[in-house]
Amino acid sequence: MYLKIAAIKALTREEYIDFLNKEISKFISRIITHERTEKGSQVFNSYFKITSNIERIGDHAVNMAGN
Repeated sequence: MYLKIAAIKALTREEYIDFLNKEISKFISRIITHERTEKGSQVFNSYFKITSNIERIGDHAVNMAGN
């Protein structure tokens, strides 16, 4: 029973993480078009990588909770 509740919580959080990832990525995409320096572009690309990694961690959490 506890594992089932944990899996449901993990899935719910993962759905929220997916939503945040999508919204943050859209925001970064809009902002990066105004960036004029190479350093600034590198920073925004790092933000994309960070959000992607967080989303991937959420995916792993769901997989672990489901097993």
